[in-house]
Amino acid sequence: DNRTAEIIFFDKNSDLKEIVKIEQKQHDALLITTSKYELNQVGGEIEVEIKTNIDYQIEVAEDAKSWISENTTRALTDKKHLFSIAKNEGTKERIGEIHVKSDKKQEIIKIYQSINYRTILAYVVADNSLNYFFESDFNEMLVGIQNVDTDINNMIIYVDDNKMPKLYRIYKNKNGTIKKDIIHEYNEQISTTPEVMKEVCEKVFADYPAQSYGLIYWSHGEGWKPMPQTSSTRWVGQDKSGEMTDYTNIDELKNVLESSVPHLDFLLYDACFMMSIEASYALRDEVDYIIASPTEIPGPGAPYNTIIPIMFKEGNTAVDIANAYFNAYNQQYND
Repeated sequence: DNRTAEIIFFDKNSDLKEIVKIEQKQHDALLITTSKYELNQVGGEIEVEIKTNIDYQIEVAEDAKSWISENTTRALTDKKHLFSIAKNEGTKERIGEIHVKSDKKQEIIKIYQSINYRTILAYVVADNSLNYFFESDFNEMLVGIQNVDTDINNMIIYVDDNKMPKLYRIYKNKNGTIKKDIIHEYNEQISTTPEVMKEVCEKVFADYPAQSYGLIYWSHGEGWKPMPQTSSTRWVGQDKSGEMTDYTNIDELKNVLESSVPHLDFLLYDACFMMSIEASYALRDEVDYIIASPTEIPGPGAPYNTIIPIMFKEGNTAVDIANAYFNAYNQQYND
């Protein structure tokens, strides 16, 4: 507020006096303690503190009102405000503004919300003779995820073994403990059919958008010629249900990737015989890099404890995955 004071000068030998009036106008202050907030894709709450001696208004910029909102029911004080930041469902970072203003002053708070760096889906078709091996691979994945920043990356695993199919997310919680959450359970289904794979992929990549994507196809494999053939057959994925066995032909996989999966940075076939010109050429428009073997692979498959952290790094990711896969077995057989 404005304030005034008087200084009175007296003549001690008479009644004379002089009064000097001093008037001090207030200095209008409108200060924000933090002008920049950074949040990950999940969103959450932010606390905005304002230091001021004047009346002010606080507004969210029009183009950010769909994802930034003031939580008026939980306001801390008249100078502390809570805002809710919604989950970023898009595929790009977004920036929003909160305006704090009076008649003569204005401060702008900027909100930066990122999206996840990478989402990887491991599509595991193990309802066959390989189901024994996947338990150890799953444990390796849990080891590998310890060295991944799961605040900005997603590792999702679809598992169809000799039990009911499930969709898992593995991550580290705030205490650093490795968690495996079941995010969806399915009825018994044939996971090699395009319809099932489309449903799984569409859910995963819609629920966990990111800047880049990877896919692991874990199962048996035979290459590129379509099933059925009277001689040698060519396919990926084998699902045995009762007396029936189903496979995914390469053209079916292409259709799934084309219609239900964002463009992939890499596809890792953890399956035999999948590195052929024909199989790779069929997917040329859907994926940048394919990592696979032209012949059989050992039953235990990829060393996931080693390659999971590599999958979430920037750089020559596909080359580094391939090197780590090869080096693990090269070292094992040379020891």
